[in-house]
Amino acid sequence: MTHVFISYASEDRELAREVRSRLSNAQKQGWLDSTSIIIGGDYRQEIDKAIRTAAAVVVLLTPHSVRSQYVTYEWAFALGAGVPVLPLMAKRARIHLRLEPLQCLDFTGSRRPWSQLVAHLESDRRSLSSSTPNREPTIFARFELERGQPIRQGRQYKIDVGTRNVPEGTKKVDYEILDDTFKKEPKWSVGWGQGDFEDWIFSYGDVFITAKGAGTEGPWRARATLSEALRLGYAGRRRSSQIAKAMKDIDEN
Repeated sequence: MTHVFISYASEDRELAREVRSRLSNAQKQGWLDSTSIIIGGDYRQEIDKAIRTAAAVVVLLTPHSVRSQYVTYEWAFALGAGVPVLPLMAKRARIHLRLEPLQCLDFTGSRRPWSQLVAHLESDRRSLSSSTPNREPTIFARFELERGQPIRQGRQYKIDVGTRNVPEGTKKVDYEILDDTFKKEPKWSVGWGQGDFEDWIFSYGDVFITAKGAGTEGPWRARATLSEALRLGYAGRRRSSQIAKAMKDIDEN
């Protein structure tokens, strides 16, 4: 039986367990990191594998989880892997821009709509996410390396930025960094034929990036923070300790 991965902050563990119990009553297997990881196993690899093989990822949104880098990593990894993501608003919290296009279930009331959750999970996988990467353009990023080390210039890292799943007919992609601290060339364009419309930037912090263009079916737009783009760029890939440290540096600045 294919499982449903439940992404949650540690402060919301009781609710996560209730979600798993409700899924079990509906003959569905809920996957929780606190109970499903094999003793002695590699924690991060177990998480990544569980997300890649899930039928869907349910994200419990609360003030704690929206601040959790682990929860953010899990739903971003799922989107990068093409796994449907279903946000569940358990407590009022600001939803991330990347999750806004997805249908979100409201569980903030006194009577929680458990039947809706089960019905969504029983529906076609494609209906769970209107923004899966295999259908919409997605910004990704990876560090440029020299002898296995991320290239640096002072505090800044040299990072390749590109866009996957660009709509057919797109001749160029226009990028913009929306951050007042980013002074050097905040706008640039990449023409067709350069990989996934890739170019490089220098950055030491988690700037916000937009990409836009026009295909045969009209204009399109994508957006992501640099940290999100890096997580998507390294989704399913082994990361060295140097890359992991560089990703943490970007995420915390």
